[in-house]
Amino acid sequence: GEWRAVSSLKGRGLDSLALDRDVRDLLVREFTTFLEERETILSMGLPHKFTAILHGIPGSGKTSILRALAVDFELNLFSINLGSLLTVTELSKALNNVSQRSLVVMEDFDDSPWVKSRGNMDTIYKKPKSDDDAQLVDEDNAKRSREFEMLSFLTSDGQSAFFNLLDGIAPLDNVMIFMTTNKALDLDRALIRPGRID
Repeated sequence: GEWRAVSSLKGRGLDSLALDRDVRDLLVREFTTFLEERETILSMGLPHKFTAILHGIPGSGKTSILRALAVDFELNLFSINLGSLLTVTELSKALNNVSQRSLVVMEDFDDSPWVKSRGNMDTIYKKPKSDDDAQLVDEDNAKRSREFEMLSFLTSDGQSAFFNLLDGIAPLDNVMIFMTTNKALDLDRALIRPGRID
């Protein structure tokens, strides 16, 4: 229910990574513009926040890049496990309590119920293989039904709340949000529409 300090960020930043020069230049340019153009952004009536997705195969360095950028730009680094936040209030409180000049990382965010689309109940129920198996299957199906109800709640009210937080209705200020995924092609189109997430 609260943020916990883990360690101080140390290291050589981007100099410690083998990173394509064009990718490095793009990231440095985006971070520099965001941090230096604060007054211009605010004068246009826009929230001073930046939201993006890093995608790539597992182990490709998504988290390492973000950690290195936080070191180079002297940003606070916050990590949120979306799957551990079960209510809109918890999610809103977590984001609203992030300090300024911070980078928030949501790793593998697409595995969270907040952004998953609802499935079909018929596809999640198991069928017993024998009479002896029936009671265990009934108990398992009851558990799956409860999980499905929670997932249905999160994906109707939760998706909307998640989008609203990203769109700046909550007072995010001087904050960069980066989400990582291994499956960019499977993301909900509403999540990655132009203007919401880069």
